[in-house]
Amino acid sequence: MFRLDFLIQLGEKKIAIECDGKDFHDAYRDEWRDALILGSKQVDSIYRFRGKDLFWNVNDCVHLIFYYDKDLFNFRYQHNYCRLITEHLQDRLENDPFFSQEPHWIDYALRDGDDRMTGMANLVIHRRCQSDKKGFWNSLFSIAGKNHGASLEVLTSLKKENS
Repeated sequence: MFRLDFLIQLGEKKIAIECDGKDFHDAYRDEWRDALILGSKQVDSIYRFRGKDLFWNVNDCVHLIFYYDKDLFNFRYQHNYCRLITEHLQDRLENDPFFSQEPHWIDYALRDGDDRMTGMANLVIHRRCQSDKKGFWNSLFSIAGKNHGASLEVLTSLKKENS
C-alpha cells in the first residue's frame, strides 16, 4: 500500500499526481512504486512532476494532464488554457506532439530584460498508465508477481542484481 500525493477521481477514472521534491526523490524506486500501483489497478494513470516544475510552471504541468485526460477538465479550462500556458509548451504541442512517450521534456529559453538568452531550463513529466501495455512498468510488475509479498526494497535490489 502506498500513499499518493494527490488523487483525482471522476466517476471510475482515477488519476494520481506525484510531486517529487529533490530531497525525497529516487527515480528508480519511483518507477517500481508506480509499477506496483498501476499493476494493482488502484489508478488509471500516474503523473510525476518535479517540485521545481510545479513551482515555476504549474500552468504547464496542469495542461499536460489536460493533454492526456481532457475529460477531467470543464469547458472553461478548454476555452482559456491558451492564456495560461507558456509559449514554449504551446509551440511544442503544435509542432511535436508527445503521443505516448515517457518521460517528456520541454525546454525553456531563459531570457533577460533585453530578451537575450541567458540559459536553459526544462520541465519534466513522467506519465505512466495502465493502458500502456508495452510500458516498462509491466516488466517490473511481472518481477513483483514472481516475488509475491516482497518489500519495495527487496524488489529494487532484485532488479539491480539482474541488470
